[in-house]
Amino acid sequence: TAEYLLQFAYLGNYYAKRVLGIESPRVGLLNIGAEEEKGDTLRHEAYALLTQASEAGRIRFIGNIEANDVMMGGADVVVADGFTGNVMLKGLEGWLPPWSKESWAA
Repeated sequence: TAEYLLQFAYLGNYYAKRVLGIESPRVGLLNIGAEEEKGDTLRHEAYALLTQASEAGRIRFIGNIEANDVMMGGADVVVADGFTGNVMLKGLEGWLPPWSKESWAA
């Protein structure tokens, strides 16, 4: 649900601040395009909740982010549902050279 994605954003934001030491983490919503109107109902609802949380000062929501921007460091926290996030990770695993996959298993 969109509420779960908002909770994921809060968790990722907390982790980025407390563990990674990022003062004001940039939170992005993984989507098929950077434009606000892109995506399905879940992403539209999550976008609205994340925007409200950002306006209230609870997170620093930077909007939608595409998978290629994730790899370029476009956000410190990437929010995604389980299916979408898993597809992105599987694509990344297929792209990485075999030697680098070994370090992921450790």
